Amino acid sequence: MILIFSIFLINDTTSTTVEGRFNITNVTTISTTTTIYYGRGGVVGGGAIEIKDKFSINPILLKIEIKRGETLTRPLIISSLSEKELNLSFKVEGLKDFIELDQEELILKPEEMRTLFLHIYAPYNMLPDVYTGEILIHSKTLEEKIKLVLEVKSRYPLFDVKVNIPKEYKEVVQGDGIGANITLINMGDKTPVDVFLKYSLLDMKGNKLVQKEETISIKKESSIFRYIEIPKDLNPDFYVFYAKLIYSDQVAVGSDYFELVSRPKKEEKGEVYIYYIIILIVQILILLSALYMLVKKEHI
Repeated sequence: MILIFSIFLINDTTSTTVEGRFNITNVTTISTTTTIYYGRGGVVGGGAIEIKDKFSINPILLKIEIKRGETLTRPLIISSLSEKELNLSFKVEGLKDFIELDQEELILKPEEMRTLFLHIYAPYNMLPDVYTGEILIHSKTLEEKIKLVLEVKSRYPLFDVKVNIPKEYKEVVQGDGIGANITLINMGDKTPVDVFLKYSLLDMKGNKLVQKEETISIKKESSIFRYIEIPKDLNPDFYVFYAKLIYSDQVAVGSDYFELVSRPKKEEKGEVYIYYIIILIVQILILLSALYMLVKKEHI
């Protein structure tokens, strides 16, 4: 028999916007998992108790807005929550051509906090678009991921796109849909204009999961609400609602992220039937016991 205890001590989530340029989702979580293996004679095996490394990451999701030709630096805070020394390694996936870490390996002393820096660069020839990726953080017993959303803008844009996911859609259950407010801004002199609009869902590996297209007329600014059905087989994770405006050779993009969570499991019908059968048996036993006591009393 295997007995597993999971203890979650802290789960604090906040969202911060800094200088109007990027969003940080701060999540600090302390977790300990202990697995105990039981044999017929009690606890068996050497080293039967496994305690995972403990550390916190701040942020766990980083959304960065950058113009072509710009270079930005952003902090990444790693805190040890362990009583032992931690050896951590870091690896950028999906955006390694545009994001570098100032350190790829780090040794943390017990309860030590360190700051790493991400150096982000968007080349002049980089197409305006939304790019996603991850930073993998490995210790001896644990792997964590920092989600990255890189929104590359034109240096001298004639249009802009803003995407805002309402609060009620920031956390979506598997099988449901996602809605977002899309604002299209015309900063040129020509109005109105017909623009081509694409909006889709992206995962953190850059895959387009669902895409829709339409033509829309805008004057100076137009706001619309669009809804996308989420594929039922998507795994719980962070995803991006992404919109791209195309007019002639002009491209503008905008994005926002949301979290897809597991749908609560429904109670199995068989378990329900067993539950009612047990209740019925207990009631019958109580009734039979009462009848027995009544008959016994009459014979006395």
